[in-house]
Amino acid sequence: MRIRLLALLAAVALPLYAFESWTLYQQEVGSVGADYWEIQRHRIQGTDAVPYYAPMARYVRAGSTLDVAGTPSVPLFSIATKFSVLCREGDRPFATFTADRYGFNNPDAIWDQPIDIVTLGDSFTVGACVASQDHSVGLVRNAFPRLANLGVSGSGPIMQIAILREFVQAIRPKLVVWFYDEHNDVFTYNARPEAADIAIEHAHPILGRYLSEPSFRQDVLANMQAFQSALARDVERSIDGIRKNTLIRNANAALRFLALTQTRHRLGIGTLSAAEEDVRLRLFRQAMPMMAAEAHAVGAKLVVVKLPSNGALCNQARDPLANEVEDIIRINADGYLDLEADMRAAVGSGKEAALFALNCGGHYSETGYRIVGQRTTDWLRQTLQGQ
Repeated sequence: MRIRLLALLAAVALPLYAFESWTLYQQEVGSVGADYWEIQRHRIQGTDAVPYYAPMARYVRAGSTLDVAGTPSVPLFSIATKFSVLCREGDRPFATFTADRYGFNNPDAIWDQPIDIVTLGDSFTVGACVASQDHSVGLVRNAFPRLANLGVSGSGPIMQIAILREFVQAIRPKLVVWFYDEHNDVFTYNARPEAADIAIEHAHPILGRYLSEPSFRQDVLANMQAFQSALARDVERSIDGIRKNTLIRNANAALRFLALTQTRHRLGIGTLSAAEEDVRLRLFRQAMPMMAAEAHAVGAKLVVVKLPSNGALCNQARDPLANEVEDIIRINADGYLDLEADMRAAVGSGKEAALFALNCGGHYSETGYRIVGQRTTDWLRQTLQGQ
């Protein structure tokens, strides 16, 4: 009897861990320690390379701050004017770009002319992990050259409020486009529900103030030189930390393997309790009108493009919060584009894995980004014509 039970457990566990091994390998290949050596390779060749410095990963998730001229602060951007190593997924080369004067992924010359469109969002908006010419915002920029991409990896709704308040009030564009990532901006298909960006941002002692205090500012444009000097000092510690933390990152990967994190994620397991749902919805009901108000204050429209998650596209997963979140967006935004049906139709039923870099994991593939870029461009043309 005991042998039969062990055999049954093995029959169930082995396929699960085989699938987990494959998906975790795809997630980790080219990432654990390789980013450190990629930076060093460019430096040996004479390029002053730095890692893409995501504030969410470096400061916000840890609840820490950056000392800027003696003031605890949180940056809303990466290192300015540097050759930045962004990320790599699968067997692609590392995605890289030269940051503009503020630390965003733009040609620096964009700031020498009036800006018509500003894009906001997380790593999907920054351009992870493909070449700039293959990225959706790069494709939109081909049609709208006066576009400033203020995307920041890992950012959620509260950081969008911060960027709107600190940058967009000075830029005064005609249109603000938020690429809403349904994967983790408000709720999450991750096996760790607490990973939703809005909850993490709200808990941060500085970033959370952008939501709770409508007039709060760090005056980052006026203090940009001090921010960048502080980041430059911190970046070398960060690079050394990448090397030293490789063992820790491998250990974390092993723990995620034992917990079947990727398998649970693909199956949509890991739902929020009712109390957790209430917190996220309450925060988003407060954040979304504030985003719209920040845009409207400078005469800009705020439109939202929903980036469907791999859970939605590949597994037809539907989070219990999804409808309520989208209702909040529709009520407050000046336009809303849901790309799920367009992306699914573009590749055909059963072929949704082609939309992602890692076979229904990671960020979008070149194919996925191209569909987002083309459809968004067409929609924005219609939106601007109606103004």
